[in-house]
Amino acid sequence: MASRRSNFLVRGALLALTLGACTSADVNLDEAEGSRFDPTSPPSRPVTRAQEKLLYVAAVEKTAAGANASPDAVFTVDVEPGSPTYGKIIHRTDMTVLGDELHHFGYNWENTRLIVNSLFSQRVHILDVKTDPRHPKVETVNSSLHTDSGYVVPHTVIALPNGNALVTMIGGLASGLGAPGGLIEINAATGKYVRPFGGDATRDYNATGPKYMYDVGIKPELNRMITTTFGLPKDIAGGIDITNPTLGLGNEVCVWDAQSRRVIQRVNLGAGTGALEARWTNTYGEPVGYTNTPGTGAIWAWEDFDGDGVYAFHQVLTGLGIPTDLVMTSDSKYLYAADWGQGRVFQINIQDRLHPRITATLNVPHAQMMRLSQDDSRLYVTNSLLSTWDDDTDIGSARNTSYGIFLIKNNHASGGMTLVGNPLVNFDSVQKATGTGPMRPHQIFFDPGVVNPFGFH
Repeated sequence: MASRRSNFLVRGALLALTLGACTSADVNLDEAEGSRFDPTSPPSRPVTRAQEKLLYVAAVEKTAAGANASPDAVFTVDVEPGSPTYGKIIHRTDMTVLGDELHHFGYNWENTRLIVNSLFSQRVHILDVKTDPRHPKVETVNSSLHTDSGYVVPHTVIALPNGNALVTMIGGLASGLGAPGGLIEINAATGKYVRPFGGDATRDYNATGPKYMYDVGIKPELNRMITTTFGLPKDIAGGIDITNPTLGLGNEVCVWDAQSRRVIQRVNLGAGTGALEARWTNTYGEPVGYTNTPGTGAIWAWEDFDGDGVYAFHQVLTGLGIPTDLVMTSDSKYLYAADWGQGRVFQINIQDRLHPRITATLNVPHAQMMRLSQDDSRLYVTNSLLSTWDDDTDIGSARNTSYGIFLIKNNHASGGMTLVGNPLVNFDSVQKATGTGPMRPHQIFFDPGVVNPFGFH
């Protein structure tokens, strides 16, 4: 494992992560970059129940660095019913350098731009999707997020109505890609660092949490947020022995008072759990949500049923392999979980919140990120986790050898799933900036006509 981690640490622009670089304490927090946002009272906006017409897919180059390597790209796929190019890639938006490792991304508040993060290079790409949604263009690139904020490895993006975006940062610059992780606001038009959300990167994380950061789930009406763990970049980015997750995966999740931007609970789920996604139910005012722990093959529920403000965490499902993504239906009836390790998607009935039951299981090769249509009937699944993990033979069986987007039709009324196309879009040989070859698809977003509620990511 040491060799893989060492390889990661010298990739791309991480060479520029000088430990003496400035931290957030050195940055002039420009309050003109959007007024300070109160996450407990976001303005309402109409949520559409539209049929998705396009998929935007962040994909990572698979060819080893060299003369034939291409930049990572965001691909546009046509999924409009009846279209002559249905299920086809219709456009490719190339990034501007090699080795970004595109991963998660998100919209700005108006759904006019995509904010596309890079795990390895720390770069933030702003894509214009308003001018021509079928052909997004790179509008600007910010390469100084890590040096300006003191945090590294941007992950989750959540649109804010003040013109900014909330971004989770998995590690710290001064610690050499170690602790602490944190939350920041960036300008959604430029990718520029604005201010920390909560403590800055110079804090003592033992006294002021969090230590770890991965995903964030917000419940505005309850003034609560949950942030999750995975692990510190120096420990996990280069691969990990999933049979001994205590070597790198984290153990702590945090409950926040959203308005005061502070952690009020630090909960230990156990060594090597590595909690990933944070999904509150979509039922207004319900103090319940779920997270998945790939290190222990489990799903956990959190709840505050007695209303005392203290959340209890319960392991509610086990034996799920390496569960790496969760999505929830609009009515909070089903939770879908992807098992990247054994190549399965689970449909889980969560109507009995603390006693969920699996209602269907479907084989999808190395199932990873999922995106659910707003009518809950179509589930799109990709199958790349992270380039270094995809290729890590220490993780269970033979790793990914084929890449694509898979479409699942769901029976929302009575349960059940059906695979349609195997895959819907093949990414084993796509046109790239330099020739053709395989790309690794990760996260998907729908076209700007599909508008989601605050906190969606």
